Amino acid sequence: AALVGLGYSRTKAAKKFLTGSGVLLDRDFRLRATAARALGVIRDPASASLVAHLLKDVKAEVRWVAVKVLGRLGNVSAAEKIHQLLVDPHPEVRRQAVHSLGYLGYTNSCPDLAQILNRDEAKPVREAAEMAVSHLCTGN
Repeated sequence: AALVGLGYSRTKAAKKFLTGSGVLLDRDFRLRATAARALGVIRDPASASLVAHLLKDVKAEVRWVAVKVLGRLGNVSAAEKIHQLLVDPHPEVRRQAVHSLGYLGYTNSCPDLAQILNRDEAKPVREAAEMAVSHLCTGN
């Protein structure tokens, strides 16, 4: 709860703690995910590089939070790494990757999004791809 509160405080001290205390590397995945989410609430683009390291986390919840935060922060430099998560084994990671690629306007993902639209086993992922393709890939 304290980490959530830090995010909503949106202070420099909160950002400094979240990025410098080691909580993003904590062995408890829930703390890593919550810290990443709090950084997303703070909305400081400078923290994106630290959040990007979580895209390879062993826990799906941490990966999907990191993907979501990077998309909302508008971190275009992470788009290719997010694009690689379109084949993640966890459907929520794939769904969040689809959304974030749409937010980032990453048109290079259009061929893969079209395949997801027709082939992903998870309906929420296909629905996200349908929306992303209709907004991002028209004319591609």
